[in-house]
Amino acid sequence: MGRIFFHLAGLLAGLSCLAQPPADSADASRREPLLLLKFAPLSLLDLDNTFQAGIEYGLANRWSVQTEVGYGTSQTNFLLSRSRRRSRPQAVWRIRSEIRRYFNPLVAAAPSLQLYVALEVFYKRVNLPRQTTVGRDCDQGNCAYFEDVQFRVEKDVLGSHYKVGFQQGMSGRLFLDAYVGLGWRFVFVKAPDLPGDAFFPDDRSIFLPNINPTHPGKYRLLSTSLGLKVGYLILGKHKL
Repeated sequence: MGRIFFHLAGLLAGLSCLAQPPADSADASRREPLLLLKFAPLSLLDLDNTFQAGIEYGLANRWSVQTEVGYGTSQTNFLLSRSRRRSRPQAVWRIRSEIRRYFNPLVAAAPSLQLYVALEVFYKRVNLPRQTTVGRDCDQGNCAYFEDVQFRVEKDVLGSHYKVGFQQGMSGRLFLDAYVGLGWRFVFVKAPDLPGDAFFPDDRSIFLPNINPTHPGKYRLLSTSLGLKVGYLILGKHKL
């Protein structure tokens, strides 16, 4: 996870350098630091739920960079029943970073409604126990016998979204940030404790793709993103 985090940080740092205009083209008001603290309440209503917060730092002119981190467990997943929370003790880590370009400069005279486009990269790690029936001693799908097994699943998700959204200023320094996005995600599922000859029957629907795979393997999936954040301006005099 550490190497992936540094790769993402390096990518965003490089993009942010490209985003800054020459020093002689930006006036003093546009160089004023801008720092925003955000909380993502919709991340609590996810199958892989997390408590997620982030910061956005305004660069020169119309550009900013944003990073979010989140952590969650099944005990805080309100989409699961109480019995499933106890029987499905999963842990989730999540990192999102993006570079954002606003349609208007980030200055005090900017309108309270700010439209933007953004490029986001993200990483998610899910650890959870699983119990299911697998085939043993199989040859081309014909198995000698089946048995129930318990094993640990390690799922890594990497992906990217192109997003469009807006930030709307509220009273004082509060604001709302809403967006939609479309992209790809790559899912890598491992089960270190599973016997090497275990065979999973194909449980994929002929009508719908498996959008949350837990069988060992590699998957590429179309990804959508919908978000709403509540934020607070902690540094800067800009109006959002």
